[in-house]
Amino acid sequence: MALYYDLPVFKTVMETDTRGRYFLYVHDYTNGGSSSSRALARSGAAVRVYGRDRLLHTFTVPENKTGGQVGCV
Repeated sequence: MALYYDLPVFKTVMETDTRGRYFLYVHDYTNGGSSSSRALARSGAAVRVYGRDRLLHTFTVPENKTGGQVGCV
């Protein structure tokens, strides 16, 4: 089952391991099957990581990205 969002989606992680690696993915369910689609790159999608009551890092989709999924570490 795929979920479609037009609004921001939030995921809260309450406890983290400072030695751990966390992988975040943004997927375009509309154009994900097209390896040449630039819709995700043009979408303005971003992953924002907050901690200690402030923004720690923002991951954005590269402008030259093609295809329907991008991963951030």
